Amino acid sequence: MPPSAQPGKIASACRLYWEWAERSLNIAGWEVMPVGVHFGSPAQPELFVSSVRRALSS
Repeated sequence: MPPSAQPGKIASACRLYWEWAERSLNIAGWEVMPVGVHFGSPAQPELFVSSVRRALSS
């Protein structure tokens, strides 16, 4: 079965990656955009720019 047909495995892999990233990287911020899906910056440039500005101002 392809991974897309196994949502539990995808969620588990994402959780493992996120736990590794929290331990290994200096994540200064995280923001979930309301629209735009995977390629949010070209789909919603205003949201992307405002997010970058907020990150740089803090």
